Amino acid sequence: KLNKILNRLISESKLQYIVSIQNPVKKNSKDLLYPDIAIYPEKIYQKEEIPSIKDAYLIIEVSDTTLEYDKNVKLPIYAKGKAKEVWIVNLKENIVEKYTNPSGKLFKDIHIYKKEDEIHIFDSKINLSEIL
Repeated sequence: KLNKILNRLISESKLQYIVSIQNPVKKNSKDLLYPDIAIYPEKIYQKEEIPSIKDAYLIIEVSDTTLEYDKNVKLPIYAKGKAKEVWIVNLKENIVEKYTNPSGKLFKDIHIYKKEDEIHIFDSKINLSEIL
């Protein structure tokens, strides 16, 4: 459902982005991660090579049974890789955790959104009750 919403917002706003579902992103020169969803500028995604973490406009992990792994293993890697923005869609607690401003293995800014909230993306917004 989130994939459809993101594609609709990109299409409506006429932005040149690609939604990538469970495709690899370069963690470093030899290791890969597979985020649930990543959004890239079209020009970066169309290159022959696998994009890096910092190339992504947004990385999203949809977490239920993978919550601890996503938060304790993947999130620090995304911070170290200079991800611009990461969302963890926490299905256990019905919240979306938004991480921005990476520094080392941490993100300096963390915002928690509840089911009744809206989250902004592409000069638009998503009502979280649609995805939680």
